[in-house]
Amino acid sequence: MAYTDIYRRLMAEIPELDIFQAEALLKRAWGRIREAKDYWSFDCRETFLQIPPAITAGTATATLASASVTVSAAAKTAIDAVASVVDRFFRLTGGPWYKITTWTTGTSTLTLERAYFQDSAIASTYQILAPLVEAPAGFRGWVSVADPIEGFPLALDLARAVVDQADPERTDGTSPYALVPHDYSLTSGRPRYVLYPFPTERREYPAVYRG
Repeated sequence: MAYTDIYRRLMAEIPELDIFQAEALLKRAWGRIREAKDYWSFDCRETFLQIPPAITAGTATATLASASVTVSAAAKTAIDAVASVVDRFFRLTGGPWYKITTWTTGTSTLTLERAYFQDSAIASTYQILAPLVEAPAGFRGWVSVADPIEGFPLALDLARAVVDQADPERTDGTSPYALVPHDYSLTSGRPRYVLYPFPTERREYPAVYRG
């Protein structure tokens, strides 16, 4: 039955209702039905979380207290080959992670979210990873996210504060076993999550969410 048919029935049963009141009552009732349990089958949607492989070609040079990182010609070629590295994570091998805010191909320069705070390093090996995923439009919560390669579901109840306490520099190098809340997109307003530990290989995770 269409919404408009239900509006008319409500208005026929309660003559004092106008169409706006009938619509508000219907939406409120529908919302309560949808929130009455963790999820309904008709609420479930499927998607895939696609993670690109790490970028490691060439070398990078970082300077203490500077947010700018310059990369070699080989690294520039690898970075230019992807659509964007903005919001990906950068680190010199063995160091902490920094989020990338801009990439300037003309000067082969990455700009980090905060100033580099380790010892300066010249022509060092590095990693650029993309563990960040944005929730799809209409998202109301994850139902399941699976790792089809390792053969287990990812944990969805691991709080960011717990990860920050256990592994603040995100140095754990095992396969991802959790999807952790991170922030909200400034563009879409939708929540964003990170796979933890950060994946280094190309991987696709089938996911089900409430929509």
